[in-house]
Amino acid sequence: MKDGSKPPQGHHRGDNGWPAGATAADVWSEAGRARALANLSPDAAITHGLSRYLSRSIAPPCKRCAAREECEEFRDGATCIIAERHQAQIVRDLRALPHLGDVDLPLVHEYAKVATAICIADTYLSRTGPLLPGDDKGLLEYQPAMKERLRLSERLEKLAGTLGLTPVMRAKLAAQQGGPASTLAAAHAALASEALEGDFTIGDSAEEDPDRG
Repeated sequence: MKDGSKPPQGHHRGDNGWPAGATAADVWSEAGRARALANLSPDAAITHGLSRYLSRSIAPPCKRCAAREECEEFRDGATCIIAERHQAQIVRDLRALPHLGDVDLPLVHEYAKVATAICIADTYLSRTGPLLPGDDKGLLEYQPAMKERLRLSERLEKLAGTLGLTPVMRAKLAAQQGGPASTLAAAHAALASEALEGDFTIGDSAEEDPDRG
């Protein structure tokens, strides 16, 4: 070039250095073509970045764990491998259920994280107790960690209902799918639903029972 600099190196835009007239079939190996096709599949987002993104663990750092002094899996600078395994196992178990598919993946991971968070909270509470100091003097009040644990439990129950994991929902699903136990499952679901939705009036019961004061 006139200014003495070297001409641009590399290939013309779009040719990727392929020989003239060459096609992908001429250049790529069989394994390379298989990887390229996999990346173009509709499930590519689930089997690649999205899955890793959704499955990020909420496991605490080992150095902050309440059980660090007695944990055989403790690793300085690492996160709790026990919590990570627990969360991953829940996801595997839920994904094996026939009525849950890829579209349910965000809720599946959310359920696994909440369930794991409850276990983490229980580990802490088992060493500190659920009450604030003063319970020996009759001052009974939940500590903040216990209150959060109860909120997590409520969240888990709602997710379980949404995903069809509760006993009543499983019975209803079995009834819808048919099979030898479908009639019994439907009856069980109806009875359980009535028990949950029924109204109980203590005053009326007391009036009807002459033996009660």
